[in-house]
Amino acid sequence: MNKIRSMQDIQDRLDGLASLVATPTPRGAVDFEAAHGEEDKIWGEVLEAIAEDRFVAPNEAARLALTSRQIGFARECA
Repeated sequence: MNKIRSMQDIQDRLDGLASLVATPTPRGAVDFEAAHGEEDKIWGEVLEAIAEDRFVAPNEAARLALTSRQIGFARECA
């Protein structure tokens, strides 16, 4: 996957996360573990982008990334 470089990149990744949560596996269940892993990746990549000064408004990038918390799925630690 390409590095996050823009607010649109973040939104695209969030849309992908929402799609992942909305798509059941062949057994009919949602892969919550995969969704949680993707959320962690998004947050990590946004944090990296902020550290590398890729955003004009880093607080807005962080705020957008944190909207992933509004996507409903089980978040459990292994």
